Amino acid sequence: MNEDYKQGLIELKDKRKLGYAILGEFTGKPILFFHGWPGTRNDISCFHKIAKKMKCRIISLDRPGYSHSDFQKKRSVSDFSEDVLEVLDFFSIEEIPILAFSSGGLYAFETALKLPKKITSLNLVSAIPYFKINIEEEILNPHIKYLRILVRFPGIIRLILRIVSDYGLNRYKRNSEKEYNKSLRLMPEIDNRTWSQKEIKEWFLGDYLPDLLLSKRKGISWDLFLVIWSLFYPESSERSSELKIPVNFWHGLKDKIVPYSTTREQSKLFPEAKVTFYPNEGHKILYTHFNEILDSILSMD
Repeated sequence: MNEDYKQGLIELKDKRKLGYAILGEFTGKPILFFHGWPGTRNDISCFHKIAKKMKCRIISLDRPGYSHSDFQKKRSVSDFSEDVLEVLDFFSIEEIPILAFSSGGLYAFETALKLPKKITSLNLVSAIPYFKINIEEEILNPHIKYLRILVRFPGIIRLILRIVSDYGLNRYKRNSEKEYNKSLRLMPEIDNRTWSQKEIKEWFLGDYLPDLLLSKRKGISWDLFLVIWSLFYPESSERSSELKIPVNFWHGLKDKIVPYSTTREQSKLFPEAKVTFYPNEGHKILYTHFNEILDSILSMD
């Protein structure tokens, strides 16, 4: 993988280390990738050959507390844009589009608002809503709604999320293949077919998962806390008018993690947005349509 994949650490101004990976053509057109929850810089490392063939350079970052990135105490979604700015300076990149998956969409919107001269387009796949929209009863999944009664007690919510994170990751640590196969049964048919492929399964269990399990539990649970908090206290929809760049969406209509209605409603804030829905697919469309999504970003930006 060395010819089209490399990784490393960047020391930030506050002395934290930030993990990154570069996949594709190292001198190609740069694209910045934001992973979901939980995730790492290697969320799409299985596509390194495709990125190289399409002559682009995808720069993917571990958010603080994930894998090789140091934990950042009490960080906010907004704080990550400062890390991104340091990363772009490190690589001497003046402008770049963002490709964001799932909860990475929160960070994508915030980064674009904070760095308007740096970000050229936002490309959101199965993304969690960032702005306030009228779909309160469909926020993610029914379990999260019960946290609303505890919203005045963020310490309790953080404890619950820490337990949930520990439980989920420990199950994969004890029997990763069993948990992987169990997750397949919850996917729509087309997603199941993709994730049942031998090469995808070997990549996930052999390369991706061991790296994810290096993550600090408090980092993963804090990231989930920020997601929940953003859902309860979304950004004002009026701020969407500050974005003067293309904003594009892709979403599966059978997504049980982030309902497609979130994209349907959020995309209305951007009349010029390109919106693509996939009738028979769920949350994993980044993996079933990566070529198409990547080609769209490259042809537009």
